[in-house]
Amino acid sequence: MSQNLQDYELAVAKSLEQAGWTVTLEAENSAYTFAAVKDKVKTAVKVYHWQPVVGIARIEQFKDFLDHNKSGFKQGYIVAANKATIAEAFSSEAIELAKKSQKKSFLSFHFKPFYLATPEELPPPPHRSLQFDEPPNIAVDTRHPGRGKKIYIGVFTSKGGVGKTTVSAHLAGAFALSGYNVDLIDIDPQQNLKILLSQGIFLKDGRATINVFSEPEFVEAHSDAEITIVDCSPDFDSNPPRMIKKFDYCLIPTTLSPLGINKNGHVITTTVEKIRSVNPDASLMVLINNHHADRTQMVGALKEKYQAIFAKLAARDAKFQFIDPDQCVIHFDKRLFYWGHQHFINEQDRVELAFSSMKGRNEPRDNFLALVNYLEKNTGTQPATESVHH
Repeated sequence: MSQNLQDYELAVAKSLEQAGWTVTLEAENSAYTFAAVKDKVKTAVKVYHWQPVVGIARIEQFKDFLDHNKSGFKQGYIVAANKATIAEAFSSEAIELAKKSQKKSFLSFHFKPFYLATPEELPPPPHRSLQFDEPPNIAVDTRHPGRGKKIYIGVFTSKGGVGKTTVSAHLAGAFALSGYNVDLIDIDPQQNLKILLSQGIFLKDGRATINVFSEPEFVEAHSDAEITIVDCSPDFDSNPPRMIKKFDYCLIPTTLSPLGINKNGHVITTTVEKIRSVNPDASLMVLINNHHADRTQMVGALKEKYQAIFAKLAARDAKFQFIDPDQCVIHFDKRLFYWGHQHFINEQDRVELAFSSMKGRNEPRDNFLALVNYLEKNTGTQPATESVHH
């Protein structure tokens, strides 16, 4: 969100002012939209005006913010504008969590209550209208430089089964662990991300959320995420050019195997050329996924073969690179194979990424955090860290 509130947010703020609240904008913070004070009670107000239902990940993030904030907030309101009633605007899981969170015994000692609302259900009881002739008089802190450039990452495939969707989801998880809110856009016709992660994910270690959209649902102006990752369609021509033009990075996962090299070398080169015909500026990278490191001599020979295949491409395109698996690679791990199993075993359980430790170690988490670090160090494009406030 920029320094100025958008039209709907202004309308919500005005409705509170008319009800006797004092509304102020403070230093930009993705956890809430503005602060409102009445009867000496400072309230964090978060306004969502996107089309999809607000899922539990956003509720968990807001609850975590209230529990740990040092700004004096005693309570919070989440206002959703997408539907007329709470039951339509919020998922049933989100509503249940909000109800439980209003009981102190359910939460930590630092609990702050929060409430869900739609425009017609804002406190105090229903106001007449959200239509106003002029915006409210709201104090704006102009000292904050505003949100920096969003980062867009496209994940493409050279063929089926190379892990494009798994890489998309877990790269999003690694950015969230690093403290960035992430939008994950599912353009793949199979819509696996939309199916498995429909509620989104809140990662407590990073105090950040991943929210999942289909391409028609995503509205950039309504997003408070610093990172947008797109799980692209395997049919290149099905990917909207307007989206491809936004990409700062394009990742192409492949496997370091004889079959992978034989099939993918030409296909990857063709994919790179197609991306470049639409976006001349993105950093393009081939990433080795599902890597087995136990056959040192064989791995070395296969790596040299890939490097030879891409040498000519790299020579004529300064922003193309084959990521050396000695520097950054995604290793084979059963956790990456079975992630999302909760959806099929018990649909009431929330789907989790493969970031749980076993015997004190978690190679998938470490691999994807290393990939985030590699992207920042080797491309010169970095997320706007000044806009992250968790």
